Amino acid sequence: MRATFEIEAKLVLLLQETAQGRGITASALLEEAIRIIAGVSPKSESAPAQIRPLPSWSMGKPLVDISNRAELYDKMEDWDKFRRLYGGPPQE
Repeated sequence: MRATFEIEAKLVLLLQETAQGRGITASALLEEAIRIIAGVSPKSESAPAQIRPLPSWSMGKPLVDISNRAELYDKMEDWDKFRRLYGGPPQE
């Protein structure tokens, strides 16, 4: 929700400097201050969400050691194998 207030310029500068020092927006800092003064607990939305772990599976042994640049380039430039697997040259 948006709201407009008439606030002394020095206080607005102090709000912005304080928010920047804390690494948050001026709106978030002002909202936090109002909650403290009013004795209201923070929004439940601000609680960190439970993040499910990403899926993983075994893909077998790697085809190339990526730290070996020559081997990596050889595999990337193997057009015959690409054609066998995908049926034609890559689209450019």
